[in-house]
Amino acid sequence: MAMLVVVLVSALGVAASAFWVLTILPGSLPSVAQLETFDASEGTKVYDDNDELITEFHVERRIFVPLAQIPKALRDAIIATEDARTLTVSPWEKAMVPIIEKAIYKSDLGLTPNTAGQIIRIHMPALTEERRRDIIKVVKAEAENARVAVRGVRREVNTELKEMLKEKLIAQDDDRRAQEDIQKLTDKHVADIDHAMADKEKELMQV
Repeated sequence: MAMLVVVLVSALGVAASAFWVLTILPGSLPSVAQLETFDASEGTKVYDDNDELITEFHVERRIFVPLAQIPKALRDAIIATEDARTLTVSPWEKAMVPIIEKAIYKSDLGLTPNTAGQIIRIHMPALTEERRRDIIKVVKAEAENARVAVRGVRREVNTELKEMLKEKLIAQDDDRRAQEDIQKLTDKHVADIDHAMADKEKELMQV
């Protein structure tokens, strides 16, 4: 029973986090320039009595990763902010430039790509009230998708509980308590999604 609740918590957390990643996280991501000039702070060094270095803590260590081992979603291009109103898309392969341009045009976001060589710049127009309300509709749609995902997890776990009860792997009291816990977790994560949506809506409407 404990394992079942742990699995449920993890699944609900993933569904709720997906909404946060899609709507809130992008605004806090660093630009390519910030990453290129990043200078890790010096780590802590530990010496013995003979002033011999024993070890170091918190030291940045970089490794080379073969392209084949990088998830496909990260292979096509780097997306960064050039300034407050400009996104840059830098495909790894030149052949991806027209494909990305076409996807931007077809996105119905009202954005026009401006390509120079292998760098695609996307100017973000100032948000009018009408545009803000359009974006809020997108946020609400993503929030609803997240709610549906959370409730889908609840449905799957409840189905599994019924099977366990049918096979007499758990008692009726265990089944009842588990369903109550599942509903509480579902309500909590749906409320988290609602709060995130409300915060984003308030932020978008601030002029």
